[in-house]
Amino acid sequence: MHAFTPLRTLLLTKDLIPKTHSGTITLLHEHFVLKGKFDSHHSSFFSHLMKQRADNDYSDFLIRNDDEVIDFIEPAKNYVAYIEELINSQSYSKPST
Repeated sequence: MHAFTPLRTLLLTKDLIPKTHSGTITLLHEHFVLKGKFDSHHSSFFSHLMKQRADNDYSDFLIRNDDEVIDFIEPAKNYVAYIEELINSQSYSKPST
């Protein structure tokens, strides 16, 4: 699963629709992190992933070894699980009509 998708889903629970990756980070910080509703550790992890993505997209050479990639797997799983918990919690779910 792409790390961007769960975060967009969380933002949609507040009717927030980012148009860019950087807009996603901005909305996350504005509506969740600064209000103490999103752990800053997970926010930093997402920002780090987005920086890696941008660096890889715009660099001439991509050199990664298995250890570098493997180091992202568990934190990514934890990040997705954290967002799923937030979405499923009462405090972040949109009220049913």
